[in-house]
Amino acid sequence: VQIALCRLAAAGAAQGGVAGAVVAGAAVGLGLAVGLEALLFCAVIAGAIALRFVLTLGARRQAIAFGLSLWATSVRIFLSQTPPGRWGLAVCDAMGVNLVLALALGGLGLAAAAVRGLATPWVRDAAVAGAGAAALAGYLALNPRCLGGPMAEIDPRLYPLWLGHVQELMSWPELYAHYPDHVVVAASSAVLALAALGFVLTSRERRLDFAWLLTGALLILAVVMAALAARMESYLLWLAAPVLAAALAELARQRFSSALVPTLALALAASTAPMNVLAQGLFARQQ
Repeated sequence: VQIALCRLAAAGAAQGGVAGAVVAGAAVGLGLAVGLEALLFCAVIAGAIALRFVLTLGARRQAIAFGLSLWATSVRIFLSQTPPGRWGLAVCDAMGVNLVLALALGGLGLAAAAVRGLATPWVRDAAVAGAGAAALAGYLALNPRCLGGPMAEIDPRLYPLWLGHVQELMSWPELYAHYPDHVVVAASSAVLALAALGFVLTSRERRLDFAWLLTGALLILAVVMAALAARMESYLLWLAAPVLAAALAELARQRFSSALVPTLALALAASTAPMNVLAQGLFARQQ
């Protein structure tokens, strides 16, 4: 659910316009109500919408719609899913009052800056930066330990006993000692996705397209996060799929005139299936 809402938020932001911004804000609020594992992706999406407003006043209505949608959704969901006795709790691993305050300050701050239609990019930049700083300050003021991330409140003694052995939380270098074939396949998927992104962005038109820049930023973040925690590999695969599809479609059009058989062969070769078979065979032979 978190991955789907993250992708929906990215799609809404990429589409642009008021409707897309409302969808993006609502998807971010709903996704963070489910869990915080996509928090950094949501931050990139929100930052991209804010940056677009800073660079061009034409995105003013989108920024207003996103900010108000994010604020309204997060507050409404928090009050609905959280028992009244826990409304005052500031926690790091779920939507607590500190996160709701941060989303309200950020969303309303962005909307306020956009409503005023500040004249120069520098003034808009300062207003947006102020909204982001207020959101971060509000979040940490209620629980400073959250600076350490969603797991900041876990007793450190649990790491050597339990969390240090949870494989989905391991980085690729740590996981390689246990499942080298898995790491090879995952890393090759990341390399393939980044290569596809580089190929797609050889077009100057795409390099200037907001949707493609946002997609690229999310994909690069997904690669980094997957390398740090295997749990995030699912985000890498979901965010890589549209990039890889676009790259393969472009290659098929250029090289094969979109003929069916060579296009299918290219798609199969670019999938993880050949690398998966090769890695499993190689490491099975070593064992």
